[in-house]
Amino acid sequence: MSDPGPCEAATPAYPIADDTEVEQLGGARLAVPFDRGSMPHATGEAVLDEHGVPVAYKVADNDVISMIGARFCVGEQWIYWVNYVRRDGDTLYSGDTLNLDAHTILSVGDQNGIVHNNALPEGFVIPPQR
Repeated sequence: MSDPGPCEAATPAYPIADDTEVEQLGGARLAVPFDRGSMPHATGEAVLDEHGVPVAYKVADNDVISMIGARFCVGEQWIYWVNYVRRDGDTLYSGDTLNLDAHTILSVGDQNGIVHNNALPEGFVIPPQR
């Protein structure tokens, strides 16, 4: 395992002042994950986009959501938000795909091979989906 680096390269989610902002997730600016590398309880595989930005994560044995959030510098709440629709609860199974990109909330992620279809809470704003 590599030594986890700082989260300086990540763009954290933080509250927005304009609630009409399209690029938001539930009232927060969109986080841009940064992979600090494998660490205890976050040893799975990062899936990168064409720019090298982590957009999904393949869960490994003994992974936990809080450490996955720490690995990608987005925090546990972000992981819950971007996976709410396609997962049912916080139980992780080896091989699950966790979404890391707010633009693919409706199209990326599963839980134990199942894709759930949970409704977003009323008034919860997500960015345009790809």
